[in-house]
Amino acid sequence: MERFDAIVVGAGPAGGALALLLARAGARVALAERAAIPRDVVCGEFVSDEGVAVLRDLGIESPLSPRLSGARLFTERGEEFSSDAVHGIGWSRRDLDASIVGAAARVGAIVRDRTIVEEPIVEGARVRGVRVHVYDRERTDEWRAPVVVAADGRRSTLARALGLRKLLRAGSDVRFGFRAHLDVEVAAGRTVDLFLFDGGYAGTCAVEANRANLAFVVERRRLREGTLREILDENPVLRERLRSRALPSDLKAVGALEFGRRTLARCGVVFVGDSSGPIDPFMGEGISIALETASLAAPIVLDAIARGGLDAPLARRYAMLYQTEIARRMRVSRGLAWLLRHRLPRDGILTAVRLRPRLFERIVSSTRK
Repeated sequence: MERFDAIVVGAGPAGGALALLLARAGARVALAERAAIPRDVVCGEFVSDEGVAVLRDLGIESPLSPRLSGARLFTERGEEFSSDAVHGIGWSRRDLDASIVGAAARVGAIVRDRTIVEEPIVEGARVRGVRVHVYDRERTDEWRAPVVVAADGRRSTLARALGLRKLLRAGSDVRFGFRAHLDVEVAAGRTVDLFLFDGGYAGTCAVEANRANLAFVVERRRLREGTLREILDENPVLRERLRSRALPSDLKAVGALEFGRRTLARCGVVFVGDSSGPIDPFMGEGISIALETASLAAPIVLDAIARGGLDAPLARRYAMLYQTEIARRMRVSRGLAWLLRHRLPRDGILTAVRLRPRLFERIVSSTRK
């Protein structure tokens, strides 16, 4: 059995940033990640300026990450709508996550990758630790801590074990996500570009090492109707960008995607990033909101360590901070993503934008901080 001040489950942007902040404050923190680090994940790989500000506070920068400014939306008819409200950088998740976790380890966080959290240890209706299994060991170990943080994504092991409600992925809205790195010309500049097609959307942005990230979300019904390339080619601008390029053999996929709000604290566990409720990737705010939840949660977790656990007043304080800083953007983004996924309301929005081009700028601005 090992004892820590805090255990963070999941080494994505939220978990890595929180472990760094806790370790920097002097806490003995364990960071568990089931995959090997560094790792590749499906992600749009855009970090808005809100997330860049958190990274700067953490002392993490990437001089090779291209600066991105502006967003463009291309419809199936080849129409273009643009906004100047989007600013940030492109940074591959493999390098971003490794940079954050490396910084956490340098200030004292105990990083354990290839480590599966099997279940929480519950005593008196409160989580007091976790049981973990390391890939290269035959046994299960116990880790104990007064505070446990769930940063293990939309399919959080801790959320399932505690019986928290499932996120939404029912009916025709079942969607799958994909990501590929291609040559930088696919990004065609220093903007974040979005492409609509029936049953989904795609996005491109430049990332470091002279590459472009192509990420796309497709409804399950469309996957039964054609190849991925045929679906992407339905958008004429994206078809021209891709030209004769084949999707790489190491194309990353994830699904079925789940969205919605889950919880922020339960049974003494603090939930951050996608574990608390993932944002629709259409808005490009996933990484930034994950980093912001870590920044909001850090002082709460430190106070909980001092008190011997997360009590109700601390849980309420975290909920209030989240409501003030993040909840509105989540609601707006979720609503807009729903409207744009369904043909009738989407056609209505696009008609309104054609008549009033500045409306697109207002729509995009409503999703920013």
